[in-house]
Amino acid sequence: MNDNRVGLDVSDDEAYERVLISHPIGSKVATVYCPPIGGEKPWTRTFATVAEAEAYAIGLTAQSGQAIIPYTRDTLKWWLPERFW
Repeated sequence: MNDNRVGLDVSDDEAYERVLISHPIGSKVATVYCPPIGGEKPWTRTFATVAEAEAYAIGLTAQSGQAIIPYTRDTLKWWLPERFW
């Protein structure tokens, strides 16, 4: 896997609190958003397929204890602070 992880410089109170998959309509790629886990800043990683993104997100939720992974057909901008739009 190509490590295309992108860190997000947001404070803990700005960060969305759950692992999230974004697969915009018409896009072939899917992006996984990871909230702050273990003292890390939130970050995103893009995958070539939704299946790859889902498998990766499941692994992250095992670390965070999250039971359900939100899935959006919109871009991640709606889930990030407005200054990232």
